[in-house]
Amino acid sequence: MALPSTNPAVLVVDDDELLCKAVGVLLARMGYRTFTAGTVEAALPLLRTETLDVMLLDLQLPDRDGLALLRELRQQERPLPVVLMSGRGSMDDVIEGMRGGVVDYLRKPFQPEQLSAALDRAMQRQKELSPPPAPDAALPATTRARLEELVKQKGLSPRERQVFELVLLGRTAADIGAVLGITARTAKFHVANLLAKLGAESRADLLRVLL
Repeated sequence: MALPSTNPAVLVVDDDELLCKAVGVLLARMGYRTFTAGTVEAALPLLRTETLDVMLLDLQLPDRDGLALLRELRQQERPLPVVLMSGRGSMDDVIEGMRGGVVDYLRKPFQPEQLSAALDRAMQRQKELSPPPAPDAALPATTRARLEELVKQKGLSPRERQVFELVLLGRTAADIGAVLGITARTAKFHVANLLAKLGAESRADLLRVLL
């Protein structure tokens, strides 16, 4: 079943069909719609006709390099957040891409968590991240202290720390998504990763972890 058209859309430009399929599965889990193109020429019509939110762009493409597409994109009236991907690109190419407004860079092969984080940054680039609820108003001091301890012990990212706190406050995936400016499916993805890192089986089990 196709995802609703209101879900954010990602254009994946890469000639590796297996990678496109794998990324498409991950994006669907996170609540994104996916368009794919294997060349610069195949991507251009999609950039003109589709309403896109992010582009995942490979540096090496069969017809032209990804930087050529990036330069054309920058000439459009509505710039599109871009995340570069490469398994063998030079740092000079990456630096040029960053100067052209690229949000992030993923070296292949990358992990789902890295993809999710890069997309979060891309979606948030032009808007301010809404702060999570003030912890002092809801979480007891001992709980806050234990939370911070686990953040350090488990090496949780700032985003995972935010999700952790919101889960402890009883927020649903939809609430977490609204607070953090991400989709509910992406919020569920973060919660699942958080549970795995903490060795918890469920949201309720997080209370055991805190003890």
